[in-house]
Amino acid sequence: MIETEEEIFVQMENGKAYEGPLGIKRIDNPELDAQAMSGVYANITEAVNDLKTWGASGPVRFLLNDNAYTSETLPISITPWTGASTVNTLTIKPNAGVTTEISGSNATALFDINNGDYFTIDGSNSEGGATKDLTIKNTSNIALRFMNDATNIIVKNTILKSNNIVVLFFTTTGTTGNDNNIIHNNDITGSTLTCGYGIYNSGSGSSSAHKNSGIQITGNRIYNFSVRGIQDNGNSAGVIYRGNEFFQTIPQSSCIPLHIVSNTIEGFKFDKNNIHDMMVSAFGTVYGIWIQNLAGASTGEITNNFISLNSSVQSTGIGIYDQSSVKLNIYHNTIAVGGNVTGNQESVGYYRVLNSTADLKNNIIKNTRTGSTASNYVIRNHGNLSLLNSDHNDLLNSGIGNNVFAFDGTTFRNNLNEWKSATGKDSNSISADPLFVSGSDMHIDSLQNSPVSNTGKFIAGVTQDIDGNIRDTLTPDIGADEFNIPSASGTLNLTLIMEGFYNASANSMSMNDTVTVYLRNALSPYAVVDSAKGIIDANTFTGSFTITNASSGNYFIQTGHRNTIETWSGSAVNYTSGGTMNYDFTSAAAQAFGNNITQMDSSPLRFGVYSGDVNQDGVVDLADGSLIDNDAFNFASGYLPTDVNGDDVTDLADAVYADNNGFNFVSKVIP
Repeated sequence: MIETEEEIFVQMENGKAYEGPLGIKRIDNPELDAQAMSGVYANITEAVNDLKTWGASGPVRFLLNDNAYTSETLPISITPWTGASTVNTLTIKPNAGVTTEISGSNATALFDINNGDYFTIDGSNSEGGATKDLTIKNTSNIALRFMNDATNIIVKNTILKSNNIVVLFFTTTGTTGNDNNIIHNNDITGSTLTCGYGIYNSGSGSSSAHKNSGIQITGNRIYNFSVRGIQDNGNSAGVIYRGNEFFQTIPQSSCIPLHIVSNTIEGFKFDKNNIHDMMVSAFGTVYGIWIQNLAGASTGEITNNFISLNSSVQSTGIGIYDQSSVKLNIYHNTIAVGGNVTGNQESVGYYRVLNSTADLKNNIIKNTRTGSTASNYVIRNHGNLSLLNSDHNDLLNSGIGNNVFAFDGTTFRNNLNEWKSATGKDSNSISADPLFVSGSDMHIDSLQNSPVSNTGKFIAGVTQDIDGNIRDTLTPDIGADEFNIPSASGTLNLTLIMEGFYNASANSMSMNDTVTVYLRNALSPYAVVDSAKGIIDANTFTGSFTITNASSGNYFIQTGHRNTIETWSGSAVNYTSGGTMNYDFTSAAAQAFGNNITQMDSSPLRFGVYSGDVNQDGVVDLADGSLIDNDAFNFASGYLPTDVNGDDVTDLADAVYADNNGFNFVSKVIP
């Protein structure tokens, strides 16, 4: 007899054992909807309500099959459901190949994420894709509202539209804030032509734990906003705004991409963003970034941004408007104010109003606006100058019309030298045309000799530029674009045998020796882009060489040794900056350009570079033999070019290599 254990599961319904059928036949139930029993809901509202009713024990995806969803019960409310976790998430996205729109008019929101967690809207109709195949449009008010501790929400790859506020972070009864939410790779704009605000934050609570924290706004296009692109109205902590593009396609009454308003905001990071085409109607106002206040002891970081304000109508233009009384770090930005306007609206690259602690370093600030009867400044300062740390900038004013360079708080300064002398600031700054690629592209033209090249000072923590390129850690370029891109150190593992050193019986060379390698461009004139020295091991025939200057690309490898023929790799070899490249000259004749290498052994098959070029003129001839003969006659010894076989003595054994290779007209062969 064997004892066994059984587990029995009983289907339950409303607390009682279910005794009905476990399946039905469609032929017996003609009244069923065509999609019934196939896992398909009639609309999004029904699907979400079902999840909230039953909960989930695993991740849930609702795939959108229709081209339009116009009859939802609005707002679609995302509230807590049983089982929600980092694993048991809810995702709404278009099914494969489907392009769709969820639209309607609701005074509250289209999606109201009220204390709902672990929810993702992914607008791409492919797995892991980045296409924007879903539109969420509220023709009345808010497209997405985050409420009362809505956390761990991701909205990506979606076109978000509203006539008022597109995305709102808001709290009335929450206790921890709307935390760790990501808005990534979306188009954020008006449901017809214009929205009021792209993104608006309005948290609550006096403690850090209660504020909206850990929010990331990254890689979005935010455009056609009539009030603000992004406004943080208060009670946030550490929001990151990174890699966004702000622009207008039609004129607005005002253009302010980022507005930081309140002294309840505990710091922020605004980096790698591109602000351009800030079109306004006449008498409009354009501030690229407006920092009105921050919480005490906090810091705002503004780094690696392009800010272009180029107006053709009467308008006030300010690149960075600093009204904060606490600290701002303003590093590696490129600010260009231009255009030809009439009237008396002034323009300023950097406008500092209060006694804030401001670090203004490695920035390009260029103001070339003309036509206005008001003044056009690079810097306008009204705060305590002792708290302004400004240096290593490129500060340029055209000097035309009312362009007065700077105001130091009491006096107008006409040029950089006057500013330096009066304020003691910017001792290492310059005033020169940075040479942009074009009027619409503020990258530096690397084909010209830009004055901002390698003239900055490295700032810890700012290791990349606006494009993600690594910054030089000694002398970075001024501005947002690091156009002299430093290469990460890499390694070349080289296998090489010197003919005269090789002993086939011992299967080794007579000694370790130093070799210099050069990396040359793959195209004529094959310029040297890097070089390194290393030691080839006598037993393994290998050496390691550090590559420090070459960027990723294809290069010929050239060898240099005290008494062997200059030899190039058979073809250009691919190298990835910071990576490892391996090359073996010994394995085949074709490993050397023009097969210009000699067979050293047949078992195992090995090839070596020709020896005997003592004077390193690229040919083995009588001149080399003469040098060897002279040293042999004088019984010379030690580490000498004439010691061709590496035994530390120059004698007839060395002359043999020069004579044989000279007789065979051995010389270098290069592309």
